[in-house]
Amino acid sequence: HEYLKAAEIAWVPSYARRKLSTVQFTYWGKDARDEAGISSGRGWAVSASWEVGERWLPVVRFGSSNGGAGVAAEDALSGGFQYTVRSDQKWSFGAGWAKPSSETHGDDIDDEYVIETSYNIQVARNFALLPDVQLVIDPANNPDQDRVWVGSLRAIVTF
Repeated sequence: HEYLKAAEIAWVPSYARRKLSTVQFTYWGKDARDEAGISSGRGWAVSASWEVGERWLPVVRFGSSNGGAGVAAEDALSGGFQYTVRSDQKWSFGAGWAKPSSETHGDDIDDEYVIETSYNIQVARNFALLPDVQLVIDPANNPDQDRVWVGSLRAIVTF
């Protein structure tokens, strides 16, 4: 069997603020995938977000793993914020660093950095558009490139 096991504990100031102000810790373990030749792995992460006023939502995350289970990074740190422009529009900006897993990517890979911005537009009650732009510096999945730009447009439908 190949299982992913995880345990998470979180603290929120109140039920009403559970999506906007939280501190959480996650521990995970993943079984080896023998047929794919991927070892088992384990790791942990801590993250926090806290609404400041009515418009700002800063976020910080740190995670660490033993590099197994096909994970992308052994260590990663990111931070950013979401700013509510209007009740139906939110702008986000973030930056991150990762030490790529030598088991997944090989030994001579540079640390990876990313800068990202997005803009969430709530078009209708159950439909939103999210244009997004990322700059990945020293991408682990493309080590021959110094920089890679990624653009996307997501459609989010909720039921």
